[in-house]
Amino acid sequence: MLDKDRVFDHFLTMTGLARKDAVAYRPFCDAAAGFIHSRLKRDVDFGRNMDRLCIAAAAVAYGDWLELGGSLSSADEIRVGEIAVRERTGGPSQRGGARRERFLEAIADLLMPFPALTVIREEEL
Repeated sequence: MLDKDRVFDHFLTMTGLARKDAVAYRPFCDAAAGFIHSRLKRDVDFGRNMDRLCIAAAAVAYGDWLELGGSLSSADEIRVGEIAVRERTGGPSQRGGARRERFLEAIADLLMPFPALTVIREEEL
């Protein structure tokens, strides 16, 4: 299981919020940790990959926070450990989704592939 306290600490770093102000967003971090954990391949070595996984989970929570308009000002770049994400898009919801995708790509080697979505056209119903 991912270290949820570590995920929250990375989230604090990304948002710049004080711990007491960010407590309301802790469920985002816990949910993101659960999401990442549910997508992991069976043979993932937590000892070797815990930091990467926690950073990615924090980025997922951070993206959710951004989509809710959590940040009134945007940073040009966020750097956590070995991972850096540069700002290239506009409004909060666009920034949130783009950041999540980039951090998930950084741990793609540890995740099971996402199942393909089947699109059903109205006329097929």
